[in-house]
Amino acid sequence: MPCALIGAVALAVRGVPRATADADLLVRNREVLEPNFWEPLRQVAPEQAIAIGDGDDPFDGVVRLANGTDEAVDIVVPRSGWIDAVLARATVESVGEIAMPVVISSDLVLLKVFAGGHRDQADIYQLLEGDEKEQLVASVDDRICELDEPSQALWSRIKASLP
Repeated sequence: MPCALIGAVALAVRGVPRATADADLLVRNREVLEPNFWEPLRQVAPEQAIAIGDGDDPFDGVVRLANGTDEAVDIVVPRSGWIDAVLARATVESVGEIAMPVVISSDLVLLKVFAGGHRDQADIYQLLEGDEKEQLVASVDDRICELDEPSQALWSRIKASLP
């Protein structure tokens, strides 16, 4: 099943350190929102919670898997079709001792713009502090039209505030 790391772990892989005890995984397969899908993992992840998005939610749902520690995995299932291309562009990277697909930096920016929260915006600015800022901005510019109008407006405001 196509998937990729997003969130704080992906930010760390892409050069923006963030302390976190959980990992966020992006998928498009709605099967993960069925409780029976996770039954084989009940031994290693006894805490399983599935939240289904409502009609206004940009997500079909989110699954949280935990094992009783502070560590957890959130599996995010967005509704937007542009996510398929995000998953296709993900690159396999070393995350600790595991090789995992991780979304590329420009797609992290797009995901953060789409989410639109204050922490997301701070993450965007940190991603844009790197040496490849111009290339990153150009790449986001090329793809921002795939996102909704509020996301496009937020990206315009962020770009206008860049030094």
